[in-house]
Amino acid sequence: MDVYDAYKKICDNGLVIGSWGNVSFRSDTNKDLVTITPSGVPVEDLGWSDLVTVAMSNKEKYQIESEHKPSVDTDIHLEIYKGFDGVTSVVHTHSEYATIFSQSKLPIPCVGTTHSDYFYGEIPVVNDLTKNEIDNDFEKNSGKSIVDFFKENKINPLHMKAALLPSHGPVVWGESIIDAVENAIVLEHVAKLAYRTCILTDVKMDTNLIDKHFFRKHGDNSYYGQ
Repeated sequence: MDVYDAYKKICDNGLVIGSWGNVSFRSDTNKDLVTITPSGVPVEDLGWSDLVTVAMSNKEKYQIESEHKPSVDTDIHLEIYKGFDGVTSVVHTHSEYATIFSQSKLPIPCVGTTHSDYFYGEIPVVNDLTKNEIDNDFEKNSGKSIVDFFKENKINPLHMKAALLPSHGPVVWGESIIDAVENAIVLEHVAKLAYRTCILTDVKMDTNLIDKHFFRKHGDNSYYGQ
């Protein structure tokens, strides 16, 4: 799967309306290079040649000929690559239920095994930006707010591959582009489940069950799958 296919898949799964989303991939062979969807181009107008590759060391230095500017959120992606080892793909959407939690400035609680199969605990909403951070390098500071929150709260970014930007929307990542896309799709589903579950009752999931379901699929002692 490449960036074009990944973007098409999140659109096909209803996570993106118009051009409200972006996908990037960090090169395996040259980790300075990141390919990302262009700014403001809906999927029906997007082709492989429209993707933009930028250098992490110099975002303005385009590495391939392109008629388009990179996504306006490029700096969010770059800060995550700089801050989290092992991440090779980032996806940002405004999917409905995850964005509801983002706008409410509430984490997505872990209330079932569907959630804990993918995300180890509640999906955090990071801190609000200051006026100065909004006025100066907004996108870069948005990305830094995710990295800083995870470091300050000692959250493993390979155990929790998602975060909510307050009043904005979800950002997810993965160790591969397939992983990142799957996390984006699952995030929206578990956000919907959590929203509807919490309407019925205030529930706390057994942390032993969270541990069991997450670590049977992740880590050195995982045993899920072939």
